[in-house]
Amino acid sequence: AATVYVAKGFPAWKVQVLSMLRDFNAEGKLPLVKQEDMKNDETAKQQWKEIMMQLMKAPGLTEKAIAKQVGPFAAHVRDEAALIGVSALDASLSFDEMALLREHSSYLSDKLRVPVAVALNTELASPDHKGSAELAQPGKPALHFQIDKGSGKAPGGGKAPGGGKAPGGG
Repeated sequence: AATVYVAKGFPAWKVQVLSMLRDFNAEGKLPLVKQEDMKNDETAKQQWKEIMMQLMKAPGLTEKAIAKQVGPFAAHVRDEAALIGVSALDASLSFDEMALLREHSSYLSDKLRVPVAVALNTELASPDHKGSAELAQPGKPALHFQIDKGSGKAPGGGKAPGGGKAPGGG
């Protein structure tokens, strides 16, 4: 079985980072260039350095567990904005992700060859799904697979031809 976990919103610290990045963009201070392009753009490099300094000292973002995630998240969002536009800085989606996934759950079930359920990441189907559900964020659902004990082999399971050895292997 599989459960697709959907997040209705970002954690508060990510919302704060997105808000600050939108503000920097409105002021014309957010370099919308990917990381690899920044190497050759001194202005963008300096702008990003200033943004990171402000993010790292912003109230609500200085707690150690959060602070170590701020830089990678902000850089990822900047790269997304460079690729798809400033809508990547939005803290919410322009469509109902839960409804879309529920509408297509039979397709997912058919392609994955397992029953598929769709749930909010705050409504765990089982306590052991917590780690998977925490990975969900708006626009990027998380998937938890569960193999039922005693269900036998997976479809197509069994030994590979040749006793499990790779072709041409000794």
